[in-house]
Amino acid sequence: MTEREGSQRERGATTVARPEGRGPGDREERALSERRRACLLPARGEATTGLRGRAGVAPLALGLSLVLALLAGCTKPATTASPSPSATGTATQTGSATPTPTPSGAPLPASCSELLPILDLDDALGVPLVGRTAYIKGVAEPKINRLGRVTCRYGLQSLPHNKTSPPRLEVGVSAYTDAESATERVDATVVAARSEGASPREVQVGGKPATALLGPSPLIVFASDTRTVAITFGHLLVRGDPTKPLVAVAELALKNLPQ
Repeated sequence: MTEREGSQRERGATTVARPEGRGPGDREERALSERRRACLLPARGEATTGLRGRAGVAPLALGLSLVLALLAGCTKPATTASPSPSATGTATQTGSATPTPTPSGAPLPASCSELLPILDLDDALGVPLVGRTAYIKGVAEPKINRLGRVTCRYGLQSLPHNKTSPPRLEVGVSAYTDAESATERVDATVVAARSEGASPREVQVGGKPATALLGPSPLIVFASDTRTVAITFGHLLVRGDPTKPLVAVAELALKNLPQ
């Protein structure tokens, strides 16, 4: 835009100016002032009559007139109080919510001798199992819905320099929130063992389906409702086909699971 075009636009523009003393605010103040004067002055003829005829009554009449005028509308409108909340409204509960109890799941063995007594274990294996036993209590794993786990290791031997030999036999019992989660863990174990070269064989343990995984460290795994049992044999624990002793130890563990 050039300066000429700008000047023409300024000349053609209409400027609105509000006269002083004639705005809405000034009209309101003037009306209020006139209203106050009307309230403070007595009615025409009333003051004159009082002053001429009854000088003693005039002050009383004037005072009564002022009071009536004030009560009639010369005072400011009363502010309307906002209604208070109904006493019958629904009360907000501020107490803390009751926490949802954590499911405890099926019970787990309290000791290794409870799960696989040594003499019964020897009979199931067909050979004596020499060595110490270790009971290990695991922790819950919410990601896989596992509530708890215990591991029993049998046939531990002491080695030089305060070391311990690998277990000759290991049993792991886990509890889950539901049977579906337990079955999923069994399937995952089978897949992992097969990926490492184990050969699967479907068997029965106490009438329940189980899988024997044959390899350097034979394994049998199965689910019993919301619990799983996995039994691993150490290298050369038994000679020949380990399927039969695996099933025998698994049935012993199933029978001794706490109810």
